[in-house]
Amino acid sequence: FQFFFQFTIFFFFSHTLYFSVEMFMDCVCCADVLVAVAIAVIGLLYYMGIFHMVRFIDGDFPKRYVYGIPYRGPFKNLGKQFEKLGNILKSEDLKPTNLIGIYHDDPKVVAQKDLRSFVGASFEDPLPSDIAERLESIGLKYQVVDAFSAKTTYFPFRNSFSYMIAPFIVYSKCLEIRDCCEEDKEGGVMEIYQEKAIQFVFPRKIALHPIPEHWE
Repeated sequence: FQFFFQFTIFFFFSHTLYFSVEMFMDCVCCADVLVAVAIAVIGLLYYMGIFHMVRFIDGDFPKRYVYGIPYRGPFKNLGKQFEKLGNILKSEDLKPTNLIGIYHDDPKVVAQKDLRSFVGASFEDPLPSDIAERLESIGLKYQVVDAFSAKTTYFPFRNSFSYMIAPFIVYSKCLEIRDCCEEDKEGGVMEIYQEKAIQFVFPRKIALHPIPEHWE
């Protein structure tokens, strides 16, 4: 009987210890998983530029010849306009210096439906007259952006999410340069979409006047 009692006690405590260790290891594993997930999330946010330090520098924007699509409405809907422009450029076998977006209105001041923007393809030189006429015949508008001085900054481009993340971070910092830029409701800011970065351009003077005929 004594042997049976001792064996029962040993069996009980050994199994209790086993399950306690197993539960502890499960907790450790869960903690490891949580740490791994947290590191992965932080790494992804870092990669996407969430922690990117926005620094504005002085720069000069050269003269460009731009063909594009004027748009009135929420900026968040511009994806379709860029897609339309891209299809036209592809069909014409044209390779612009950069795609750009010119944003004439402040969404904090102007109603969403009235926001004016211009989605364009910029070229260093004027296009041949036959190509220019063909682009205008299918609806693209033409404008010359003269050279101007500006405050500018770059944000790393990773993927399509960068188009949402970059403006949120950069424009939240733009109050720091308001005193350096003369601007009014008829001005604008420019985004230049490069292969590895999005460049934000804030003219020192009103250099990006909207062309009234584009919105008639």
